[in-house]
Amino acid sequence: MPSHPRSTFLLLALAACGPGSPNNPGTGTQTLQIDGNVSASERQSNAATAEQFSTDFDVRVTKGGVPVADATVVVRSSCGEVTLTFDAGTNRYAATQGSYCTTYTLDVTAGADRVSGVSVVGPAIHRITAPMDRQTLDPRQSHLVTWTPSGASSARMETRDYSTTGADTGSAGIPMARLRSEPGTAANERVRVTRSSRVVPAGATGDSSFTVSVRNAVEVFSATN
Repeated sequence: MPSHPRSTFLLLALAACGPGSPNNPGTGTQTLQIDGNVSASERQSNAATAEQFSTDFDVRVTKGGVPVADATVVVRSSCGEVTLTFDAGTNRYAATQGSYCTTYTLDVTAGADRVSGVSVVGPAIHRITAPMDRQTLDPRQSHLVTWTPSGASSARMETRDYSTTGADTGSAGIPMARLRSEPGTAANERVRVTRSSRVVPAGATGDSSFTVSVRNAVEVFSATN
């Protein structure tokens, strides 16, 4: 029976979007490898609105394993269109934009090579519901971190010295003795939750991805009573 690599790849790309998802794997020449990331992070504890986030764009473009330095890399959203700048030190294209606009579309053109119309609907802004901002936690105990909403492709919860990544269920635990502690004083700690959505670009090589993530955080203290 003949193989159908193109059909198989398209099925995998669409599967990465998830059932019923409005994500779009786009089109292209299947000659470029794309590692694209849109990363929104809070500008204040437990940020609640899009304007309270800052968003970084970071895209690596290679062809045959060699970095492509002369591509035009554009990310579009409801916040506007941003053309990324190539950094020769990192071999990546980068830019920063204020606010978090949830849905982002990536276009890459390098001569006759292109990846077009790759769109990801990022996770909705989540709020951390436990622990509370500025709360004091006992490092001798385990603690449950909760957030809402949930249901993104994946979620990462982290403190300064501990992290865990898995399904976005809306909760994750901090084990005992994994919070920083300073004898006789309250140690400054933080709890961060990053939720991500990802698509495999159909017009790029098969090891490509385009990910949109949003991070929120609370500042806490670690101290024994």
